[in-house]
Amino acid sequence: LHHNMPRGRRVASKPQAGRDERVLDLVKQAHEQVERLDLPMAIKLFKRALELDPNSSRALDGAAEVLLELGDMDQAEILFRKSVSIAPDESHAKYMNLGQLLGGEEAIKYYRKGIEILRKQITGFESSPGYVPKPKQHASSSSSSSSSSKKPTTIQPKSSFNSSSSRRKPKVDVDGDEDLDGDDDNEDDEEEEEEEEEEEEEIDIVESLRQQLSSAYCSIGEIYLTDECFADDAEVQCEAALAHAIQAYPQNPEAHCLLASYKISMRKNGDALAHITDSYNIWKDLKTHQMPPYEFRFNTAKIFLELKQPDNAADILELLVEDQDSIAEVWYTLALAYADIQDPRNALECLDATKKLLAKVEKQAAKDRKKNPAAPVDEVDQELLDQVEALSIRVAAMPINEEDYEDDLDDGAEVDEDDQKGEWNQFEDDDDDDDDDDDEGDKVMG
Repeated sequence: LHHNMPRGRRVASKPQAGRDERVLDLVKQAHEQVERLDLPMAIKLFKRALELDPNSSRALDGAAEVLLELGDMDQAEILFRKSVSIAPDESHAKYMNLGQLLGGEEAIKYYRKGIEILRKQITGFESSPGYVPKPKQHASSSSSSSSSSKKPTTIQPKSSFNSSSSRRKPKVDVDGDEDLDGDDDNEDDEEEEEEEEEEEEEIDIVESLRQQLSSAYCSIGEIYLTDECFADDAEVQCEAALAHAIQAYPQNPEAHCLLASYKISMRKNGDALAHITDSYNIWKDLKTHQMPPYEFRFNTAKIFLELKQPDNAADILELLVEDQDSIAEVWYTLALAYADIQDPRNALECLDATKKLLAKVEKQAAKDRKKNPAAPVDEVDQELLDQVEALSIRVAAMPINEEDYEDDLDDGAEVDEDDQKGEWNQFEDDDDDDDDDDDEGDKVMG
């Protein structure tokens, strides 16, 4: 039966073909469980796939990614490394994951390999028939202004970038005719729609790949800013990586932000301000749920403060305390921004909020120590306490502009004596319920 087969040609046996199909089916099922957030079931399915074929790179990559989510970094690294040895030119994701798991030169090596694969994928899509690239967008430097007054009570959304001296108050079916002539026209229309959808999907894939490419370059740049900052060519490599990140996807705020940090390290604050402004302009007018992560926005505010731009910092921080009002360091940083703006009244109120949050953390720590002296507890950040006290002294020496206070009253704000002292009811402790209060305390960043 085999004498007519060309020499040198191998044909998979039926058992092996059946096994491969079963492995692919298990991997598909596992990914479906991941989408349902059932990670324990997903890892079981990946393991069953690997029992059938220990060298399945898809199963190895999938299992490793789930293990990352489950916190098993060591085993995830082992599986990623095995996948790299088996299928070195498949999937950029495993290289990006290894880059995140590792550090230094080894991480850079994996990022660069992932970038190589990503670039080949992008080239493949862009050279396909019918591909029309989207016009590249660059960070806008436009700005607008808004007038409102600042006082910790309610944050109103604001799109301005250049802030005025008057600031806002922070708080904490279509019917259609039936085709009676037949379905030919409908079929043609459906085919055209499918082709258009495929083209749009292809473009979206390219944009997604470009975003990932930009993020990979950012990771390399960040390593040269941190782990490899003392390398002989660290400055050149860092700036080159971040330039590639912006070229790959100009609308990546992280790339501009990192470049700002790099320029600060080079003591080029003018360039740094231009880059952090570009970063901010990309996301400042988005809805809150579309904005970058909380920590990224907080870091952006701190960079603006370092570059002597307290109005921009305050705009960001006001939204942050609205999103999450129990982080003492954010309140302190907002107080610092107000102090730099020469707004002592709001600065004092933010400092009051900071102190009450820190007091609650200390109170919870004392309770935890009393319950279990041997267990570790979240202690108050002494450095932050010292900074709060120093800023309190500075702000207390500032004159309060009573005209601004009167403007608040003219605008219809109801202010009583307690409010003048900086009352923050949401931070008050309920002493009557101290014995029954088992709250976990509030987070303190930094």
